[in-house]
Amino acid sequence: MKQAFVLVTAFLVASCTTPQHSFENVNIGMDKSEVIELMGGGPQLTKRRNSEDVWQYHFYTGEQKSIKELHFKNNKVSYKGEPVGPRPGESAKAIDARNSRALPSFGASSSQAENLTPKQKQENLEKYIKEDEETQAQKSSFKEL
Repeated sequence: MKQAFVLVTAFLVASCTTPQHSFENVNIGMDKSEVIELMGGGPQLTKRRNSEDVWQYHFYTGEQKSIKELHFKNNKVSYKGEPVGPRPGESAKAIDARNSRALPSFGASSSQAENLTPKQKQENLEKYIKEDEETQAQKSSFKEL
């Protein structure tokens, strides 16, 4: 009887984990309900970043842990893969600029931004990042004084 209890408990614990191969079957464009059905449940962590819902799934192989993310835009999977985070030493302005590459209108009003060419948008983005890096360098030199 004790062995049966241990086996049933082990089975229940194993069935509660989300297998990584299910994650591999998630496709860009799937909606949240399809993902939950495929994965057998919701994520271990949810957050909101850059107007997107971010779901994290944690997988364990022995003592090895891996984390995978799904990003949702308009309730559909728009990104699947490794966690996305800030780069070491990157300022908030640079992160904002990098995250806004889809609509880089820095230094232009919204009506002006609509008329910018992709090259002009890229130049504005690079200028914005350079100005931010210079500001960060100035702040560092003040700390040294």
